[in-house]
Amino acid sequence: MQTRLKLNHLPLEAYRARYTEFLHQWENRAFGQTFNVNPITPDTQWKSLQINTGEVLDAVSRPVWAMAQVSELLKQAPTLGHCWFSDFFHPGLEALPYSRSHYRAYSFLWAQTFDTYDFTNQFRGWMRPWEVMAFEIYEQIFVACDLLKEMIDVSIGAGVKVHAVGLPFNSKQVFGRLGVVPENRSIDCVYTSRFDTEKNPMLFLELVNRCAGVTFAICTGHPTLKGTDHTAIRRARELQQQGKLTIHENLDKEAYYHILATSRVQFNCAKQDWVSFTLLEALTFGCMPLYPNFRAFPDTLLYERSYLYTPEDVNDAADRLMTLLNEGEPKTYQDFRMHILDYHDSTLNRIATAIAEG
Repeated sequence: MQTRLKLNHLPLEAYRARYTEFLHQWENRAFGQTFNVNPITPDTQWKSLQINTGEVLDAVSRPVWAMAQVSELLKQAPTLGHCWFSDFFHPGLEALPYSRSHYRAYSFLWAQTFDTYDFTNQFRGWMRPWEVMAFEIYEQIFVACDLLKEMIDVSIGAGVKVHAVGLPFNSKQVFGRLGVVPENRSIDCVYTSRFDTEKNPMLFLELVNRCAGVTFAICTGHPTLKGTDHTAIRRARELQQQGKLTIHENLDKEAYYHILATSRVQFNCAKQDWVSFTLLEALTFGCMPLYPNFRAFPDTLLYERSYLYTPEDVNDAADRLMTLLNEGEPKTYQDFRMHILDYHDSTLNRIATAIAEG
């Protein structure tokens, strides 16, 4: 009997308010069908964390966790074998070639400085040289969509190493966390993105103010609504006080999923987003999406005009929202949502196949 290939798995740390809370499980389940997976988690006592410094991941915990993983991985030197890094930016990565070890490294690249709107772009002066170095170390890099792959290729000409495979997801596991399915949808429109500048939350708040009689809600896993767009946060509080908006804070995943399952439309107005976990979560619980006709969103949403509005145009967004609310779920909606979910549910399987065949 042939022994399965070993894959060292260096997962992202888990954050209660982020997709990373479940990503480790999704990766282990998918990769375990092909490889003998060896998870490297330096401190198993770490629970789901809060983001105290930074936007997407905690700016201190991320490098501490990553470097501890590399320290643990190097105990296998000089033969490290196949290594999966859940995040392209992994402090300590340079230790692999420096140690003269034998390895084959792979990673998922979420955005990085190649995306003008990504938070890392402010660090472009020192991070871009790091990224160029990392492209020398990684054998294959995986991204969510073709447009991000093209941006990388234009920036550093490394497209041959990059594969557009979708966003890692597991809709069945996510749906299984809901518990009791609500009988009706009492929230007309829900916003589930971060309140950071690149997510453009002020446009959503303009929509709230524009659409009288529509029930709007915001979801966050943080103890209180937080983000880099402080003006938007203040405006959201004003709208909350006026009774035009409900802000759901400190949500665990089950409470968050319950709100999605009671919402009719999920609204997105981000400038920086690739496919979006919030989209896949919303589709999992039957929310109709309403997204800007911008960047990768049209392709992700199969160019279905019902779910796309003119970017930055609150009037068109309001018209599209009212059409969805008044006309209800299109006849093709269920096939539409399952087509998208099936594709991204298979992302990690595509990655596993690419690594095994590489």
